[in-house]
Amino acid sequence: MTAGGQLPFDRLAEVALEGALSLPEEPVIYQAGPGGTAWFEHRDVPANLAVEEFMEVGRHRKLMVEARWVVSHAGMGSLLPLLEQARPVLVFPRLKRYREHRNDHQLDTAIAMRERFGLRFYTESQALISQLAQTPSATDDSKLELIERRREEFGHRLQGMLESRVR
Repeated sequence: MTAGGQLPFDRLAEVALEGALSLPEEPVIYQAGPGGTAWFEHRDVPANLAVEEFMEVGRHRKLMVEARWVVSHAGMGSLLPLLEQARPVLVFPRLKRYREHRNDHQLDTAIAMRERFGLRFYTESQALISQLAQTPSATDDSKLELIERRREEFGHRLQGMLESRVR
């Protein structure tokens, strides 16, 4: 799970904790962002939950490739590498109503990612926690194929634009 590198995200911290408690045999790794580990200081953290403020980029990407699910806030710095790697991602946007951000641009991003790539997003913790127990399905595999296809289409369009500027 990743909260990004700018702000702590208490609702996602709660998802990490509850997810780890509900899946005691599965490792849960939470990249909490600056100050994000403070939320866990006075809580009983299960042995299967590792919480870190930041991770080295290579390790972060390796963990995302190995994960059954990747849960991410709806920041582009987190979502773009996940789309690039065609990972099974569950999006949990920061919401203005909880004072997690100044506006709902992350919700807008989550909606756009659902429409464009079929990514699932959740605005309520319990629905997301319930999904964590599920194994990605054939439907999720087809979403990964869609992500890969859209990524290739974008690459071809970008290459065409670059070539047209060179001429």
